[in-house]
Parts: sequence; structure tokens; C-alpha cells
Amino acid sequence: MKKVPILMTTGLFIIICAAVFWQWSAFQQNNDKPAKSEGDISLIATVKVEQNGLHVRQTFDNLDKNQKYHAVIPAQAIEVKCTDAEGNTCEEGHKPKGVKMHFEYTIKSGPGLSMFLNDWMIVLKDAAIKKTRIELADQYYRRGTWSAGLPLKGYKHTELLHYYVFEGANSNPSLYWQEKPLSN
Repeated sequence: MKKVPILMTTGLFIIICAAVFWQWSAFQQNNDKPAKSEGDISLIATVKVEQNGLHVRQTFDNLDKNQKYHAVIPAQAIEVKCTDAEGNTCEEGHKPKGVKMHFEYTIKSGPGLSMFLNDWMIVLKDAAIKKTRIELADQYYRRGTWSAGLPLKGYKHTELLHYYVFEGANSNPSLYWQEKPLSN
């Protein structure tokens, strides 16, 4: 009578070990696939606030290297430069070589108690941006507060610099600054 439970326990143990081994090998095969899907284009905009305006660097990542992208440049952007991932100047029609495209430009701003920028970012026609991140370093308007059309993910305040990080799904968020602190 004691042989039957021992045989059943041994059989169940072998079946469970085989199932765990099979599950682990399936997990390893799925783990080799990239986490990011092919069409998820992301945008990182780094904004440096200077006395005479905003210096903006936009990076579009995970672009299709076989597709031609046309950039829509905002009217207030001056000194626009476009480069691909290798640092080469973009061709006419802005066709990137590789999966990254960089734009640098300046937006002039004057003195005032507030500033509102709408449609201030370069947009790629027919490109679906899945994730946008704005990193803003303010060393000039330190006494004011910045806000964007994206959720605030991080804020660091030092004596000489205010650093903001906004992140979300809006591909062309507005940007706002006012001298007085924002109230709820």
C-alpha cells in the first residue's frame, strides 16, 4: 500500500518539474524580443531657458528609416538645424538616416509677467508620437513657475536653477510660464 502514494508523488513531481521547465524555456524565448514595438515613436525635447529666449533641442526616436518625414516648423522658431543620428545635416524633405532625428532651434521671448507658447514644437507629419518628454532647465526665470500640457513627472529647485520634467502622450503640448507661483 505504501508503494502507490510514493509512485503517485514521484509521478506528480516529475510532471510539475517538466511543466516548470517548459514554462521557463517559453519565457526565455519571449524575453529575447525587444520591449518596444516597431512603430512607437518617442519625442524628447530639452528646453534651456536663456535671457533672450528658449533654446530647444528635439529628438525623435524609433523612426522608420525607410519612410520620408516632413517637418512642420513653428513660425516662432528661428535658427533651425536638423541632423540625423550620425550628426549629418538632414536632406531636403527631412529623410533621416537611421532611427533618430534631431532638431535645434531658438524661440525668442521678451520680458513680461507670463509667457504662453502654443504649437511651439516641431511636428513630423504622418508620425504617431506615443510618448513625449520635456526636460526644462530654467536659470533665468528662476522666480516663476513652468507648466506644460503634460503631467509633471519631476521638479528640482536649486539656488541657481529650476529643473522640470513633463511626460505624457500629447505630441505637441503647450508651455506656460508665469512669474508668480501657480495656485491650485
